[in-house]
Amino acid sequence: MAETPLIAPYPDHEAQRVEALRRYELLDTEPETPFDELVQLAAQICQVPIALISLIDPLRQWFKAKTGVGVCQTSRDIAFCAHAILQRDMFEVPDALGDVRFATNPLVTGEPHIRFYAGVPLIDRDGHALGTLCVIDRVPKRLSAQHKKALMVLGRQVVAQFELRLRNRQLATHVAKLEQADSLRSTFLFAAEQALDGIAFLDETGRYTYMNRAHAAQHGYEPTALIGKSWRELYTAAEIAKIDTMVFPLLKEKGRWQGETIGRGRDGAPITTQVSLALFPDQDRRSNWLLWISRKRLLITVENTLRSPEGARPAQQPMPDRSAPSDPYPLHILLVEDMEDNRVLITFLLKALPYRFDLAENGAVGVKKFQAGQYDLVLMDVQMPVMDGYEAVHSIRAWEAEQGRDATPIIALTGNGLTEDIEKAQAVGFTAHLTKPIKKHTLLEAIQQHVIVRTKEAAL
Repeated sequence: MAETPLIAPYPDHEAQRVEALRRYELLDTEPETPFDELVQLAAQICQVPIALISLIDPLRQWFKAKTGVGVCQTSRDIAFCAHAILQRDMFEVPDALGDVRFATNPLVTGEPHIRFYAGVPLIDRDGHALGTLCVIDRVPKRLSAQHKKALMVLGRQVVAQFELRLRNRQLATHVAKLEQADSLRSTFLFAAEQALDGIAFLDETGRYTYMNRAHAAQHGYEPTALIGKSWRELYTAAEIAKIDTMVFPLLKEKGRWQGETIGRGRDGAPITTQVSLALFPDQDRRSNWLLWISRKRLLITVENTLRSPEGARPAQQPMPDRSAPSDPYPLHILLVEDMEDNRVLITFLLKALPYRFDLAENGAVGVKKFQAGQYDLVLMDVQMPVMDGYEAVHSIRAWEAEQGRDATPIIALTGNGLTEDIEKAQAVGFTAHLTKPIKKHTLLEAIQQHVIVRTKEAAL
């Protein structure tokens, strides 16, 4: 009596795996060129007649892409790929007819007469094996180490295409919803894109479904780079634990939460933001579940500045002798700062002095302006989108060396006051380091050191 072919058990967390597979919306879709090209390349590299991208749902294996076979699916009970998804690495069967697990399998005894099988599990970003990229031959064989490596690389490319397809679908869905929105929603979205505050929508899994440019820029990204990703990618493990254990329980109980969080930028630098979280009431919990509004903490403060009654002249505050340069040299200063509020405040603090300012909103613009002008001093924020202060100073110092110029004084304006932060700033070429919140007299004292130098030089 012939033995029954071995049926693969279900993987751990099968329900979550199937849910993840369905989230990609790949099953029963039309053929797509990127996937067809990948199976053709796999067959060519491994020198086999058959290659498949197989997706395993509760009852069947369905082929998203195939070459060398005519059918589009088989029962899960007889699928070699149902065994392969139980692995983390490649699953290889050199001779199915000599393997007791598969010798009586209908796919071995009948079409397509499988003798050799090798499958790479297609593992998504959450660790779920959605299916396989597999190669099949009608004669026994083994893949070389080089062929195995190539097949693993192609498997990762298949998953990357899954992710890209999902993100494009999410973006297309988002655009379609915007096109169908009423005038109020359209007006809101327009306003959100102009806002200085970061605004983002998250689904129930914590992944971004929408964000404005301000939110992405706070962390040094473009919105398209973060849509579909989890908020956790922008925070350290310690901050994630704090938010999960302290913030979210209060949020779920009250429906909203406000406070301060410390995220990280694209360069890994810490970013302190004031955050307001609110749950969407009676909304589709899979798409819009949480509203996340954030603002970079205003690190520069104005002391003793009171709103005067309309028509009254503001009281004149005497400036301490130690911070008020006498007959200051009229410096030309470049202020590089991404926050408009901070740019306004710094120029306000120094407006009574004969200093001339040029402004730049990020490091890249600052480098261009520096190379096009003549500056006596640069005030440089450290954490900025596009190009941060470290990279900007590195570029400026390299350019000065190429031009044979003396080093221009560059003062770092940053909220990081740890010794390693100061040493890092000095290493890339910063002249001085002012820790935020910056006081008026400390800023003037730092500038005065260079005023004295320039005044002496002018007198010679």
